[in-house]
Amino acid sequence: AIDAGGRSSLALDADGHVWRIGITTTRVPDAAGMGLLSDIVAISHGFLSALAVDRAGRAWQLSGTSTTLVPDSTGSGPLRDVVAVADGLYHAHPLDP
Repeated sequence: AIDAGGRSSLALDADGHVWRIGITTTRVPDAAGMGLLSDIVAISHGFLSALAVDRAGRAWQLSGTSTTLVPDSTGSGPLRDVVAVADGLYHAHPLDP
């Protein structure tokens, strides 16, 4: 999968890694910044940020050099059971059943 955003694009490879393509091409780091975001099954790129969904159904926000889990509506944990994401100019939508 590939999706274009405002200043870069994202590509999802067959191994479930996300690549940010712009002036340079780099793999997207994990939340700790020590490894690589992995097991991703879907991506969507908005104007300045992007979303990804992993095999466990968790949504990830990819913003610049930061990678964070999208919190659920209570803020007590990550949003789960996400099946698709869409990221736009001013808003983003994770879809959970």
